[in-house]
Amino acid sequence: MNGFKRSMPVALATLLVALLAIGCASKPPPEPVRETTLGTLDRSARLAYDLGQYDQAATLYQAVLDQALLEDEPLAIVTARYNLAASQLAVGEYEAALGQIDLADAERLRRGGARDAELTLLRATVLYRLGRPVEAGAELNQILVSGFAAAPDVREAALFLNGLMAAEAQETDRLRAIITALGPAPPAVNAADVRELKAWLDRLQGNTSNALSGFEQAIAMRRNEGDYRGMNRALAAAADLAEDTGEPGLAATYLLRAGRSAARTKQPDARGWLERSARLGQAAGDTRLVEEAKDEIARL
Repeated sequence: MNGFKRSMPVALATLLVALLAIGCASKPPPEPVRETTLGTLDRSARLAYDLGQYDQAATLYQAVLDQALLEDEPLAIVTARYNLAASQLAVGEYEAALGQIDLADAERLRRGGARDAELTLLRATVLYRLGRPVEAGAELNQILVSGFAAAPDVREAALFLNGLMAAEAQETDRLRAIITALGPAPPAVNAADVRELKAWLDRLQGNTSNALSGFEQAIAMRRNEGDYRGMNRALAAAADLAEDTGEPGLAATYLLRAGRSAARTKQPDARGWLERSARLGQAAGDTRLVEEAKDEIARL
């Protein structure tokens, strides 16, 4: 599946709150008034990330980190490592991202801080992408079970990731319990998260028509939110369902849509989705789709 949706860069002011208490906002707060070299670099990096230029964002966040290390500024060091890890996650550099998260945690502990819920969630996400669900689940349990203080949006994101892992493990009862925990939806809960997990539940229960409709709704909701990585994940889930129910042409179409979108931001799943799209399109006899998929692959 595609990468988990939550890995937004954070601003320096957010980490001040994180070091004193816990967590960081899912949307960066306003930039500080005083201009600094660090602030200028950070703003450029955040702009690249917001534009989906994740490889450029990673390069720029490395420059932010270098400046923070030069200044020996603890808040900036932890923030830069978090943001660099988020950018590396987006381009599939999972081991590098995990290394930055570990270094950020170590920096916090050396400076007298506690472990941070947002860093813990990001570590869980990377471990999930690395195919290490047991370790990812242990990280999530620190937020969901062990009484680890977390902002509502962080807890909701942890529940959603836990729900995706339950769905992939075909643990219907666990998935149903997570959906119940997410609703009725408080303000922090993303309705698209609930819709996507309900689609997965319908699929596991054999309600294929409802599941496909649910994934279609989640796709539209993610698109409207500008969450294109989440949109692509839902498209891939819909493709898997279509293929399993004997509709290769429909599956190929979903995968082409996911792969084209993912290719624009160099998501690591783009090539695999496009290659599957071409194979399924060939099986369905859709020569134009096959040509388009192959053209997209050649551009990667």
